[in-house]
Amino acid sequence: MNGQIFKMNIIGCGKAARTVAQAWIQTGRVEVQAVCNRSLSSAEDAIRFLGQGRPVNSWQEFPRAQLLLMGVPDKAIAPLAAQVAEEGIVHPGMIIFHLSGALDSRVLAPFKRCGAFVASVHPVMTFADPHRAAQEFHRCSCSLEGDPEATHLLANLVRSAGARVLHIEPGVKPLYHAGLVMTCNYLVALLEAGLQALEQAGISREVALSVIQPLVEETLRNCWKWGTAGALTGPIARGDVEIVSQELQILKGSPQLAEIYRSLGRLTLEIARKQSRLSPQEEASLRRILE
Repeated sequence: MNGQIFKMNIIGCGKAARTVAQAWIQTGRVEVQAVCNRSLSSAEDAIRFLGQGRPVNSWQEFPRAQLLLMGVPDKAIAPLAAQVAEEGIVHPGMIIFHLSGALDSRVLAPFKRCGAFVASVHPVMTFADPHRAAQEFHRCSCSLEGDPEATHLLANLVRSAGARVLHIEPGVKPLYHAGLVMTCNYLVALLEAGLQALEQAGISREVALSVIQPLVEETLRNCWKWGTAGALTGPIARGDVEIVSQELQILKGSPQLAEIYRSLGRLTLEIARKQSRLSPQEEASLRRILE
């Protein structure tokens, strides 16, 4: 890239697009020229956050650029790509990419007919606070797939911001994203399930949060250090059939929590098998009561 500064326009500069754009701006390798959001006031807000560029009412007002970031919601990417490709703002050699974790670059196919190169870049991080996320961008991994001409340049931009590049195949994006959903979004839901059970046991939510925080943090540290099998403890890992049975019995009054307990209990049993500490009788009994 030889120190070249790449000019970039953005359609849909929400939290994810702000994070990526800000992280790349800070490298000195990307300059945002214009932002088009649903409203001009929203685009103005994005420009204030980025500290550069200008808000526009329509992408037809975009100045010529090498990069176009499509930061719109997943369901809007394909129809918007078809619309924008018809309006003559895409030039041959332009690199157009989206940030979806679940969709691959094939949803940008209309741009290829204009001579553009397409890709998807998905930062594996949360975007609740874009300013903080931009500062932490160097700690994340970014999955990347698409046309080689696009992925080569985008990989360099990702690395210039200190992040790791994870090359994946287009067809596995849904499976890849499902894995991230379970380890991130569903982790939040699992914590909620645990908090509900503790509240039913008479412990206030505020106290329950303070109780489980060190437990959760230590469990995660053990997972990073020893892997999931090495980190697993608890009644299923010990083969304690009676405890598991008692807990399922008391959860009968909360069918949703009981379902979560059983479903995750079956997966926990598969992990416990890797520890080779359960007797055949314990394993069979646990499997039976978790069905």
